[in-house]
Amino acid sequence: MLILRNRTQRSTIIYHFLLIIIISLWLAFSITFEPGDGLGTDFYPFYRAGEAIRAGESPYSDAVVQDMMRVWKVKFASTGFVYPLPAAIGVWPILLLPLPLATVVWTAIGAAGVFGAVGLAEDWRERVLLPFCFLPVWHAIEMHQATLVWTAFVVVLIVAMRRRSSWLVGLCVVLLPGKPQVGLLFALAGLLWAWREDKRSLLWAAGWGMLIWGVSFALQPTWVQDWIHSLSRHTRLGPVISLLPWSLVILPFTWKLPWYAQIAALQVAIFPASDIYTALPLLLVWIHIGGWIALLGAGVSWLWLLAGMPYTITTFWLVMLLPLMAACLWRWRQYRRDA
Repeated sequence: MLILRNRTQRSTIIYHFLLIIIISLWLAFSITFEPGDGLGTDFYPFYRAGEAIRAGESPYSDAVVQDMMRVWKVKFASTGFVYPLPAAIGVWPILLLPLPLATVVWTAIGAAGVFGAVGLAEDWRERVLLPFCFLPVWHAIEMHQATLVWTAFVVVLIVAMRRRSSWLVGLCVVLLPGKPQVGLLFALAGLLWAWREDKRSLLWAAGWGMLIWGVSFALQPTWVQDWIHSLSRHTRLGPVISLLPWSLVILPFTWKLPWYAQIAALQVAIFPASDIYTALPLLLVWIHIGGWIALLGAGVSWLWLLAGMPYTITTFWLVMLLPLMAACLWRWRQYRRDA
């Protein structure tokens, strides 16, 4: 009994020691790699879109794009606002705040949801370190990326489904398509669940949809065409890579995992990837895998930053997909051995 207690105490000390080291490294990297644009980085297009809407302008207009190029000194300023208009309407309360405060609230909501994802596992205390070990989490926070916030919406959807919170399921189903690369498949999964398990959620989704998507079409009837044009401009300027068809190989490795982990893998596999943070939904897979293998496998992702690796398909496979597939295989073999 004494030996067991000593081991537990030793493990607790090591755990907290690692937590302090990892948080310190996060802060050091955040200071070193601070984007420094002063406008909330990737949140700024949302904020500028909100200003345009309040002024009665289209957030996709050439005038707004020219203004963004003038004040927002980043590589992709000329792409303008590249999200569906309902994405901006759905987060409208945040866009009404002063820019510095709005950036903090935006990032805090996303980070809280993403770190809260560890609570999806029963033994969540053993997984608290995981988000710190997965580079896309840090990178999305550093860039104030919409991927962070929409991944948080995914986590909220999963929790709402477990608690059968109809109004919240409906809201998430309506919000998630606002960033299709992260939320589209989860929105469809939410609709399917609502049809089978809780049809009140469908009514809530219809109500939220008429509010958010209806207002979007009322404000800007041609927003779909304008958004597609903005996307094409973004694709021409940025290193957007397609992982298909070989990325589908990852799916058989996740077939023993929960439904949300399978959908997360499918989301990453089929949608184009514009940056390393697009792999953020894979955190849901790592959380279910758990254990030291998840900490090590997720930690491999940091090679992209520390080794200065270029953003290519090969890099994405080496630091994101291959470690995940190996960990899934290892965990599956462990389950078989313990069965």
